[in-house]
Amino acid sequence: MREVGILDIGNTRTKWGIFRSGKLEDYGAFNSTDDREAWIRDFSNPIAVSDVSGNFNFKLSERLHPIDFSAKLPVLINYNNPERLGVDRIANACGLIFDYPGAAMAIDAGSCITYDVVTEKGVFVGGGITPGWSMRLKAMHEFTGKLPLVNREEVAAQFPFNSTYDNLKGSTFVGLCAEITEHIQIFKTQYPTGKVVITGGDAIALQKALKSDIFADPNLTLKGIFNIFKHQYA
Repeated sequence: MREVGILDIGNTRTKWGIFRSGKLEDYGAFNSTDDREAWIRDFSNPIAVSDVSGNFNFKLSERLHPIDFSAKLPVLINYNNPERLGVDRIANACGLIFDYPGAAMAIDAGSCITYDVVTEKGVFVGGGITPGWSMRLKAMHEFTGKLPLVNREEVAAQFPFNSTYDNLKGSTFVGLCAEITEHIQIFKTQYPTGKVVITGGDAIALQKALKSDIFADPNLTLKGIFNIFKHQYA
């Protein structure tokens, strides 16, 4: 399996990756459906597709292979209601198995913050879900009468913050980092040699602020989809 394309189709955008000889060599995101369809036409090898949107047309090419998250997986699922487990969380767990052997926790910092733990035996045992950075800021604006909507960004000022905008931005970011740090500490207590990997749109900004020894891997989900593809189609 020399070259495989990956499509990670979300509700708002599609990420793509190309694996050659088992390694991620190129990746990016599409700005439009037309760009995505042109890429599919030009790519001459198998393409593994994870479709969260439910609107993707698999008839575009016979090279398209849908990923079945309820079928054969490289990770064992030990979860009370696996039918409710998000496919992105399953993919991240499989990404940990692919690139971070042993016990590991994935932190996906997107619309929500998800925490996903895989044991040293390759078993997914759950994790946690909390509101993401933007969601916290948006909630304070929408559920109050006067607080403004502010962009998610780090604040150069230190606590105590001296303006309403900095109060919102600064304390939200401090709280987010404190929450993630506490989850990491609990994980490390249970798995002292375990690895912590952060991914998602806010991963880089958060990794810089966190004092823990963690890996930033923006392509963890793509790696997980590739790992599942190997198990289902190889």
